[in-house]
Amino acid sequence: MTDEQRKMVEKLNEDNKQLNEINKSQIEASKARLVAGILLVIVLLCMIFFLK
Repeated sequence: MTDEQRKMVEKLNEDNKQLNEINKSQIEASKARLVAGILLVIVLLCMIFFLK
C-alpha cells in the first residue's frame, strides 16, 4: 500500500467512526421520542376512560 492509499484508508476510517457516533445518537434520540409518544398515548387513553 502506498502512503497515499494509507492516508485515504485512515481518513475513511475516521469518517466511518464519526458517522457511527452520529448514527448511535440518532438511534438514542428516536428511542426517546418513541417512549415519550407511547407514554403520551397511554396518558391520553387513561384520561378518556377515567373522565367519562
